[in-house]
Formats: sequence, structure tokens, C-alpha cells
Amino acid sequence: MKELVIFDVDNTIVNGQSQKLLLSYMHSKRKVGLLYYLEILPWFILYKMHIINDPKRIMSFAYSFLKGKTETEVDELINSFFTESLQKNIFPEAINQMQLFQRNGGEVLLVSNAPNIIIKRIARYLNISHYLSTELEVNNGVYTGAIVGMLMYGDNKLVAIKKYAKDNGFELERAWAYDDHESDLSILQAVGHPVVVNATSSLQKIANQKHWVSCKWKA
Repeated sequence: MKELVIFDVDNTIVNGQSQKLLLSYMHSKRKVGLLYYLEILPWFILYKMHIINDPKRIMSFAYSFLKGKTETEVDELINSFFTESLQKNIFPEAINQMQLFQRNGGEVLLVSNAPNIIIKRIARYLNISHYLSTELEVNNGVYTGAIVGMLMYGDNKLVAIKKYAKDNGFELERAWAYDDHESDLSILQAVGHPVVVNATSSLQKIANQKHWVSCKWKA
């Protein structure tokens, strides 16, 4: 049976927070104003520390700058961001590991709270067909700035992964999961092969106790 390999994105595939990198890039290109950027920045710090339990409101505000832009315009922005900023922050070890699984017939699944406009571009670069992410609303080819459905955050991640595995005939007991933070502990515990990457001190302590594989990757 084909193996499912689940990869978190921020700090697991990407060195840092992909959403913060995007907004920093947009600010540097004067696509968003300084006041807007300074208002958003503290929220990303709190989000990284997992002090925010429900980031939907701030995420909706963060992507309000896309309102009124066409899909073509946003694709062009994301392509520029990826080429000039994000690509250089992808861990080579992550690429090697995913390619190894793919060569051996495994199916790689990216799972992230970051919006689909970012994760889709990362997936395309990595030659990955499947991902679960937060969806931004598009109406008649134009972004509304709103979020569609649930965030791919917290318990929603595991719910979505279980559904994906069931719908596609995978057994989580045989699956692999790569992650960096204890907020995704339920995912690591749900699979047969958990791997922690650049783990927080809290997650590393748990990994040591459970004798999980640990990796340190550098960009």
C-alpha cells in the first residue's frame, strides 16, 4: 500500500513563517503600507508563540490587501515573492526527504494554516500535487479578501488529515509526519512514523521521551 507522508510547512519546509515573509516582501515592494505592516507584525509574533487561539480575524485583516485583485494579479505577486524571497528559505534537506519518498512511491501531503496562494506555489515548486491549507475567497475571478471555511489550524488540521486519509485509502498507522511544534502533537501521535524537525524545546522534550526521530535542518 502507498505510504502517506505529511509535512508541516512553516519551520519544517520553510525557514520561518511563510505568511510573515510574504507580508514583509509586500511591504518592501510597497504593496502594503507601513502602518498596516506594523499593525500586523505583532500578531505574527503572538501567532508563532501560539498565544492566539483563533487567528481567523487577524488573517482576514492581513489578506484584505488582496481585495479587488484578480487571480492573475495575485498569481504574479506570489510568483515574484516566491522567486525573490521564499524559495531561498526552503530547507534543502526537506526537498531531499520529500523526493526520496516520492521516488519510493510515497504520496506527500502539505498541511498548513498559511493560505492556499502560498502553499499552492510551494507545492508546485516541489512537484507535490496534494495540500491542505486555509482557502482565500475568490468571486468571479477576483479575490474578496475573505477566508472560506475553516482555518487549517489546531484541531482542524488533524480532522482534515483523517478525512484525506480515509477518502484516499491511507492508514495513518503507516503514515509519516514531519513537524516542528507541539501544537501539532496530535498529528505526530496519530501516525506510525513521527519525525520532529527543528523542534521547539517543548516538542523536543516529548520527542526524546517517546524516542521519536529528530532532525535539524538549515536553509
